Amino acid sequence: PLLKESLHQENKHHGEATGLHRNVNLKRKQVWNMFWRMKICLYIASFSYPYENKENCIVRAEHISTFKRSPCHFRIYAKGFPWKYP
Repeated sequence: PLLKESLHQENKHHGEATGLHRNVNLKRKQVWNMFWRMKICLYIASFSYPYENKENCIVRAEHISTFKRSPCHFRIYAKGFPWKYP
């Protein structure tokens, strides 16, 4: 078990872990890479949706009142970047 865990840690270090870990890491990267571009869109979405501004930033939100607590309830499209949570 010790060897197995060691190999697993090494794989994680090189970004070659199981598909599950890879997907989680990819999603996390997407979240932080896109979050700063979406701030204005999300701010607008808290008032009205769907909304399209002159930069073609489109936000479609569900359960607006729960946004701060649960961003995973949202499907967000910003600058043509599709970003869907189940």
